[in-house]
Amino acid sequence: MRWVLWLAEEERHLVWMRAEEWPWKDIARRFACDRNTARRRWRKALGVMVHHLSEGDIGLPNFISS
Repeated sequence: MRWVLWLAEEERHLVWMRAEEWPWKDIARRFACDRNTARRRWRKALGVMVHHLSEGDIGLPNFISS
C-alpha cells in the first residue's frame, strides 16, 4: 500500500475515513470544514493517486527512495 505515501497525512486520514464509509458530516467535523470542502479535498487526494498510478509510478515517492 505504498500509494498512501503519495498523500499528506491529513489526506490519508480522509481517504481512509471514506473507505470506512464515515458520513461526510462526521468527516467534515473531524477536519473542521464544510462537507463540500471535505469532498473537494477527498477528490483532490484521489486525483493525486490516480495521477501517480496512470504515470506508472508504482514505487516509493521520491522523498523516500532517495
